[in-house]
Amino acid sequence: MIKFPFTNFHELNLDWILEKVKEFAELVPEMRQTVDESQSALSAANQAVSVAEEAKEIAEQAVEGILADGSVTTAKLANGAVTGEKIANATINARNIEDYGIDAQALGSNCVGTTKIAPGAVTEAKILDGAVTESKIGSQAVTTNKLKDGAVTADKIAPGVIGQIAVPDGSVTTAKLANGAVTAEKIAAGAIPQVAIPDGAVTTAKIADGAVTADKIAAGAIPSVSIEDGSITAEKLANGAVTTDKIAAGAVNGAKIANSSVGFAQIVSGAVQSTTIATGAVTTDKIADGNITADKIANNAITGAAIADGSITAAKLDSSINLGEEFELLWTNQNITAAFASQTVSINLNPYSGVIVVFRCPGENNIFASVICMGTRGGRCLQLDSIEVANAPIYAYIRDFIVSANGVQFSDAYAKEITSTTTAMVNQTLQPCYIYGVK
Repeated sequence: MIKFPFTNFHELNLDWILEKVKEFAELVPEMRQTVDESQSALSAANQAVSVAEEAKEIAEQAVEGILADGSVTTAKLANGAVTGEKIANATINARNIEDYGIDAQALGSNCVGTTKIAPGAVTEAKILDGAVTESKIGSQAVTTNKLKDGAVTADKIAPGVIGQIAVPDGSVTTAKLANGAVTAEKIAAGAIPQVAIPDGAVTTAKIADGAVTADKIAAGAIPSVSIEDGSITAEKLANGAVTTDKIAAGAVNGAKIANSSVGFAQIVSGAVQSTTIATGAVTTDKIADGNITADKIANNAITGAAIADGSITAAKLDSSINLGEEFELLWTNQNITAAFASQTVSINLNPYSGVIVVFRCPGENNIFASVICMGTRGGRCLQLDSIEVANAPIYAYIRDFIVSANGVQFSDAYAKEITSTTTAMVNQTLQPCYIYGVK
């Protein structure tokens, strides 16, 4: 190959060019000789092809009958030379085939029929997955040892096929039973031992009415939360069974105690406090004679109705009240809280020098007295409101009365606002309670 020393051909040296032309002229004879030799080789190749074609023709004639038996060995055959058309029918037998010599590519489609397959030749590896369909399986061909463990599912078994005799003892495990499959009819009497029943499995719905007898209940097995409220009646309790430690604090209320069941012996000394006694429960017969002392009586607690007739003697009255030598109760209002309209209380007052009229204060049970001497025209009972609210009106409660030899005449009671002339009848106040005669 001619190489030039410059990349810029404007700088070419003429001497160098002449030198390279001379070298090229010297190479021309060698190149001419190489071409002549190549033409000779091509002519020889054409002669070889002609010989090969003649050899092919001779070979074909030899295969048709000229070749001796057994003269075409494996080594003589080129790979792929023996096609289907070259092989005569029924020519190839087992001894002509090399072990494992026929692969899938050598076989034609559907060329291997039933008669071509030796007994036992079709092994598991020869069968395509899914190729053995129902129609390929002969009747009674699937025996027990052909079935894989667990292959026969419930869906594979026709209803009623498996009888009791076909099921080995102990083979029906819990996993084999569908939920809800074991009904009451399937269980033999006494077949379920205690260990087979999980804790808490026997619910209320599982127990027949009356099935839990006293013998079935362990001592101390029934907690308080399991006892329905009100279910333990007196008949259920043994005498003396309810001791103090069995009763919760505050558990025994009045409704739990039978009438007249708590006697003196059942009450601890000092246990009955004021808050324990119901209003009005302490009647006269409950109080021992002489036990109500002056300290027990609240101020203003004794009303006229509480004073027995004739029980207020001169000694009981304040020393500032001069009643003479003697006085006596002449009349008592039997209902001092009821409205008292204008009326005359007829009493023979001729034997007396004066009278005492006791009135009830408005809205209270307190009483106060008016003392009137005989021969006077009469008197007036007056009670003023106390001031409880700022700027509220003040009322005077008034009831007039007149004393005569034949009795005491009372007017209606009325209320009068102090700063006004407005009045209103209020017979529910200043009711006369007692009339005493003074000698």
